[in-house]
Amino acid sequence: MMRPMPATQLALTPPRKIALPRSAPDVALTALIFFTANTGAQRLANPDILWMGFYALTLLWLMSDMRRIRTILTRDWAAFLLPALALCSTLWSVAPGRTGYASLQLIMTTLIALRMAHVLTTRQILLALFLAQGGGLALSLLNLSSGFLQPVWEVNGALLGIYPHKTGVGKAAFWAALALLGLCAYMRLSLLALIFAAAVFPVAVLAKSVTAQLGFAVVGMLALLIWMRHLPRGLRAGLPLAGVVLLLATIVIFAVTGGDLLTTVLQAMGKSPTLTGRTVLWSFALDILAQEPLGGVGFNAFWTSPRYALLVSYIHTNVDEGLNGFHNAYLEVFVALGLVGGTLLLGQVALTYVRLIRAYLRARSLSAAIWLAIFAAVSGLALMEDSFFKLHSGHYMLAVIAMAYARRVARAAPEEGSAQTE
Repeated sequence: MMRPMPATQLALTPPRKIALPRSAPDVALTALIFFTANTGAQRLANPDILWMGFYALTLLWLMSDMRRIRTILTRDWAAFLLPALALCSTLWSVAPGRTGYASLQLIMTTLIALRMAHVLTTRQILLALFLAQGGGLALSLLNLSSGFLQPVWEVNGALLGIYPHKTGVGKAAFWAALALLGLCAYMRLSLLALIFAAAVFPVAVLAKSVTAQLGFAVVGMLALLIWMRHLPRGLRAGLPLAGVVLLLATIVIFAVTGGDLLTTVLQAMGKSPTLTGRTVLWSFALDILAQEPLGGVGFNAFWTSPRYALLVSYIHTNVDEGLNGFHNAYLEVFVALGLVGGTLLLGQVALTYVRLIRAYLRARSLSAAIWLAIFAAVSGLALMEDSFFKLHSGHYMLAVIAMAYARRVARAAPEEGSAQTE
């Protein structure tokens, strides 16, 4: 016969506490930064206050361990070349006050991005990106159904959601799809992410954002890179043949469209062949570059300079009333920093591509595939917008992180480092 247990032994085992990962605060902070960078907070809160808070937290992180400053300056000094040149352009800027202030903001944006690269892994950055853009997408769809934040639509019928401009909700859909595909690839659930991408693509269509719609091509690119990692060497050797077939198909398409594929596609989408005035802006940018070829007019100076006030007024009247950029990041840099800055930017972009492609081919690393796709997105979409080299830009921060990852894999194995850990 079993003896009863003493009363002192009848106490229930206390339930285990659910412990959040140590990285949870950093992931949450990064998600808030990405959300704010995509103008998600502009109609919900004061973004200036948020950015001051991000600055303070980044400086606090740096000052809490002086070794971090040494590490960043020795390992990631190349990330500061363009911001330093932007700051130096204050000396010859046509609007020196604006250039100096904006350059300091750009340096802080660079530090925020490098903190992400040092603190978070690739998976954690993807999670933060998905939480930020997926959250903005969800709030926009909720606003579409309830109308809690007006206006929901632009006057031309483009969806705004919670964002001040149609591009915001379009990019939220694209980046949420790309981030989810990267996350699901680690769990071998890529098909689930592709279904999600197909489901949210109509949001980019409703936003009438060509930039966001073109961005979805990068989702397909990442899916292809993920699939190619598992190809046998014999099949991978046939990839150049696929490239030749693609080239021939492109030639046929150009022949069918009369040699003007871009105009044909844009007209089919109901868009202007001038890319909503972009080609007009680009011609103005080239004219300004011809006037100040070496060092440019100064970082962030053109749109606020009295010297170009008449031209800016003409652009606002005939192209876009609230415009403050040339809708092309590369031309923006050439205008602001001249041939010196533009050549430096193109060199950094080319070197980053070489490093990422080598890392992918050498080890077939999933992280390398993800950062190659992300960098292709930000550098490719930079042809259509100026957010690649711009203060408080999510695209700029992702580019800085991708460049940091590329520099590290060029010196070590792909699995080493913080932002490059799979």
